[in-house]
This record gives sequence, C-alpha cells and structure tokens, in this order.
Amino acid sequence: MKRILVGGCVALLVTAACSDDPSLYLGGPAGPTARIQLSSADVKVTVGDSVRVGGAALDAVGNVTGDVPSFTSCTGTPVTLASATADGLFTAATWVRATELGVGCVVASAGGVVDTFPVQTGPAGLAIVGPDTIVSGLSGTFTAVATALNGSALTGTTNYAWTSSGNAFLVTELAEGAATARSPGAPSILLRAPNGVSARRPVTIVPDVLLGTISQTSGSAGEVVSFARTGGDAYDLNTQVRLGTVLGFIDRITADSIYVAMPASGVAGAQNLTIENVGPNELAQRLQYTTNSAFGDTYEPGSSAPATAPSYMANRTTPHFGGITGAPGGNWIYFTHSGFGTGSASRGILNGGTKQDHYFAFTSGPSGGTITEARLEWTNGGSGGGLSAADHDLLICRADDVTFSDCPGEGFSGNSANEVITNVALEPDTDYFVVMTAWLSRNNIHNFRLRLTGTGFN
Repeated sequence: MKRILVGGCVALLVTAACSDDPSLYLGGPAGPTARIQLSSADVKVTVGDSVRVGGAALDAVGNVTGDVPSFTSCTGTPVTLASATADGLFTAATWVRATELGVGCVVASAGGVVDTFPVQTGPAGLAIVGPDTIVSGLSGTFTAVATALNGSALTGTTNYAWTSSGNAFLVTELAEGAATARSPGAPSILLRAPNGVSARRPVTIVPDVLLGTISQTSGSAGEVVSFARTGGDAYDLNTQVRLGTVLGFIDRITADSIYVAMPASGVAGAQNLTIENVGPNELAQRLQYTTNSAFGDTYEPGSSAPATAPSYMANRTTPHFGGITGAPGGNWIYFTHSGFGTGSASRGILNGGTKQDHYFAFTSGPSGGTITEARLEWTNGGSGGGLSAADHDLLICRADDVTFSDCPGEGFSGNSANEVITNVALEPDTDYFVVMTAWLSRNNIHNFRLRLTGTGFN
C-alpha cells in the first residue's frame, strides 16, 4: 500500500502488488522529498503551555517519502521543543512550548528540504490599562497587561489586535493601543492575543470646550444663535446640536459658523449645549448655555388664535444665501409647544377642543399664487413621552373659514420627522392661516419649524 498525505491525513491506496513499504506507490517508489507537510502551519500557544506539531516529508505529488523530519527552534525564539511520538498520520512530531511572550519560529528539515513555520505566543490572562475618559479630538494610550498560567506578570509583547466597539465613537490604531476620541459615547477598547485570550475596557468620550464664540441671545426657545469656530475642522452637514438631551434645529451652516434654533428643553438655567459631529473627524464641543424659562413657548396658545395669529412673513428667518450645498434654506419659522392641552379627545380647534394649535397668517398677492410646499418638522423633548406622525395635523385654510371645513391644503399623515403639503392654489388678495395642531399630553415639550415655499404670498 502507498500513503499519500492529503490535508494532514494519510490516504491508503491499494496497489496491484501490495507492499508494507511506505516508499512504494502504484508499483514504484516515492519521489524525492520536495516539501514538508505540517499539522499546523501557524502555531499559537499560551505561555507555559505546549502544543503538538506533526510533520511528514512529501514528494512533488504529495506522496509520503521515507525521510523523517527533524525540528529545531529558531535562534532567540520564545519557545522550546520536546520530542513527541508520531501518531501514524505524520512520521515525526514535536511539542512546542511557549516560554515567554513574542513571535518566533520552528524549522522542520527532511531530505535536504527546510521549512520554517511561525509560532505566536499569548498570555493566559489579559487586561487593559489606560484612561477612563478621553476628550473628543484628543488621544489616549492603552497598554496590554499580560499574565502567565500561574498569574505572574509577563514581559514582552506579541501580535495583539486592538479594536473598539462603536466605530462611530472611536478610532484605534492597530497594534499601538492609541485611541483617538470622536463623538461623545461609551465605547470599549478591545484587545485580543494570538492565542484567543481577550480583554475589554470601557472608556467615556467627552466633548471638548467650545473653541470659538457664541452670539448674544436672550435664552428663549426658537431663537437662532450662531457659533463661530476658532481653528480646527469646519462644521459639516452631519453636525447636531443638543441642549441637554433635546435636539435643536440647524438653521444654516457656513464655512466657519453654524446657526442653531435653540430648542425648549423643559429646564431653566444653565445647561450643557453640545455640538456633535464637527468636521471630517466628527469631533464634539460643549459649553454652558442659559435658558430663560422651564417651558418657553415661542407663541403662547392664548395669543396664537386665528384672529391674533403672528405673521409668517414677519417671523420667518432672513433668507440665507451661500453656505454648504444641501444645508436647510431660509424662510423657516421656529416655535415650541409646551404645557398645553389635555390629551385624550381634546385636540384643538379642529374638533372643538381647547386651543392647542398654532396659527401663522399670510396674505396672497393680487394674482394669487401657489404654495409648492408647506413643510413642518419637529424634535422632541421634556416629559410625557414621544410623538408619532399621526400626532400632527398641518392645514392651509382661508381666514374666513372659521369651521376649518374646507381648507385647500391639508396634511394628516407623514413620517416621524415631518409633515408636508404640496401644490396649494391660492386665491387673489386672500387672507390665509397655516394651522398646526397636535395631540399631546400636558407638559410635553416639542420644538417645531415651519417653512412655506412658493409664489404669490407676502
């Protein structure tokens, strides 16, 4: 019979003239040794432990030859060798024992052929030492602390793999243990040794101090406040601004400034205002911002009934030009609902409930016109839970339609971020109201913005 080593196994092939000589195959002898087949070509072993590696000498077509491999460790390698009994699948074997951390090699020789295979050692225990907190935009260095089977500390290093959880929060440099912080969050530094032993260390990313200036503001919700950067990366279209935990609206972005409509947060006094995702490195900055009141409706329900509705044109922001392509355009009007309504069946003027609506007035021109889009967007905050798209209605109605029964533009559905009405025809010289009503529990705080786009209104 002839033996062929395939994938680390010996196959037995019956020949016409059976023979117990492993050098004979298909009626003839095996060829000269061309290579050495190992049971493992990439050995990983824990310090203080051993793994068994077998070998066989093969000819050019994979037949086992009569040469028996011998094993020696490379000079300076962190392993020692001890003889092991061959198991029939391989004609020779050795025990590879790790004595310290490092990367070394073992040489297998047979019939004038030499093959070197790597050996990577790893610890029995592993921990990570480093900072608990890193400031956004800065870096922290983490060090591997390795221990042997008996718990003693190990010196040296090996091929560690450094990664992190939550790649949106952290960037790590492989094999160096250096982590550069980005957006606020609580990722973990992850470390894995070649032998599979791993460790995890949580770290908190905190914003840096605002590097720039802030415009003066009274602290009321809905006001547009600008933040100018000083050095560093420009604000980009991913930028978000939060007052406490409440997300604000980005009014516009320029090369060195960002304009934010301050949200109502339900808390009066100093709060953390955080600017996240600043520039391509997704940095974060924070400052103290003082709000005037706990709720701070931009327009109180009692003064925003149709007869006294504020002018949309008078309250919209100044049209914006330039800036980054794709940034929100002008004509936005910002306002806040808070501390109103009774929930349940009380849903504002549209079904006879208490006034929990907002109204904004405008007048069409002498030739009429078209509102190509009326867009309402919102963010949530404060107590009382969240909103769904069905919680909002948006209508464009004639001012003399006091029953709201025949409005040329009606929106009663949408997604979780906006309510949109398109292509509303306007009659000439006619007063209109944009009506926004919401089904909310008392003391909820929700921040809105409304934008009209079209022609023939002023």
